[in-house]
Amino acid sequence: MQNSTPKITPEVQKILEVRHYDPFAVLGKHPEGKDGIVVRVFLPAVRNVKIVPEGLPLERIQNTDLFEWHGPAKAVPTHYQLE
Repeated sequence: MQNSTPKITPEVQKILEVRHYDPFAVLGKHPEGKDGIVVRVFLPAVRNVKIVPEGLPLERIQNTDLFEWHGPAKAVPTHYQLE
């Protein structure tokens, strides 16, 4: 279950403007808080995406092609896949 609403942070804005010097510092799986993670992906022309086989849906950041999932680190394996 997600615990925060996806939003456009300054780092995300740089991704959208194609001017981030290290996009994978923002995209992918990253620690968040004490025991949480965020999974963030950029997928143009995609309507929905989820982490499989767990079936965890990522939420689109409004009016962008970026998606995020926030939750406990133990919910997503180290080597996750998207569908």
